[in-house]
Amino acid sequence: MRTLLIFLSLLVFALIIENHVDASAMPMPAKSIQWKIKNKTWTNAFEADFQSFIHTLGMARKKGVCTTLDQCLKNEIANPIYAGLNPENLDPVYSDCADLPFILRAYFAWMNDLPFTYPTDLVASRSLSKKESDIRYSKYGNIVTDKYIVKKGDNINRILQNVVDSISTGSFRTDPSVSETGRLFRDTYSVDIDRSTIVPGTVVYDPNGHIAVVYEVTKTGQIQMIDSHPDNTLTTITYGEKFPRSGLKIGAGLSRFRPFSEENGITAPANEELAGFSLIQYQSGPFIFKDKIVTFY
Repeated sequence: MRTLLIFLSLLVFALIIENHVDASAMPMPAKSIQWKIKNKTWTNAFEADFQSFIHTLGMARKKGVCTTLDQCLKNEIANPIYAGLNPENLDPVYSDCADLPFILRAYFAWMNDLPFTYPTDLVASRSLSKKESDIRYSKYGNIVTDKYIVKKGDNINRILQNVVDSISTGSFRTDPSVSETGRLFRDTYSVDIDRSTIVPGTVVYDPNGHIAVVYEVTKTGQIQMIDSHPDNTLTTITYGEKFPRSGLKIGAGLSRFRPFSEENGITAPANEELAGFSLIQYQSGPFIFKDKIVTFY
C-alpha cells in the first residue's frame, strides 16, 4: 500500500511538471471532520487572521451575500479562505446570539488546527451551594466551574453542537477583573475603548440578555456588529445605548478572546500581560464619551 501511494504521488507530480500546472492553483483537500491540534498556541498571527475572517464575513452579511451563519460559512465570498475546505459531512452550523462568538472561534480554531475551549458549567457568584432560577440574570455575576478542552480527534459537528448546548448569555456574565491563568481561565478579557483594541471578533455583551460580535469600526467611530437569532438568521447592527454598561461583577461591555496555549499544559496570560486590557468600561463617568474615534455608550 505504501509503495502504491508513493507511485501515485510521483505520477501526479510528473503530470504537474509535464503540463506546467501551478500546484498552488489546485484545489485544497477538504478539512477532516476530526479535530487536529498541530498549532498549540494562539499567536498574534492567528489572532490577526481571526480578525480578517470575522471582518470579511461581517461585510458580506452587510451586503446581503448570505443571511444565516451556515450560509455565510459555506459561501466563498463571505468565507473565501475556508469555504472550499468545508467537508461534505459538516452539519449545518447553527448559532443563537450567545453561541455566536464561541461558534465562530471554534470553527476558525478547527480550520487552523488550534486548541479550543469553552465553559460547560456555571454557578451564580454568591450561590455556590445552589442554582439560581435563571443564571443568565444572576445579580452578582457567575463563576465558571468547568470547561471542556478540545482533544485531538474530536468531531467538529459534536463540538459545535455541544457549544450550542452549553453556552448562554450567562457564560459571559463573569467578573472581568478576575484572570485565572489555569484551566478555568476567563475566555475573554475586557478591552480599552480604543480603535486598536476594539477589532473584528470583539464580543459585546448586553447584560439584559444579548450578544453580538464586532466586524468593523468605521472611520467615524461607529462599532458595527453581527448577531444571530433563534431562527439562525444573521443580522448586522450598530453598537448603541441598547448595550448598557454594568457593574464589574456582571461584566457587560466589550471583550476579546484570551489567547492561550497547550504547549506545556493549558496556560493563558493574566489580564495585565495582555495588550489593550482595561477595566475603564466599569468606571464611573459620563454615559457617552468619544476616545480615539470610537463611540462608546
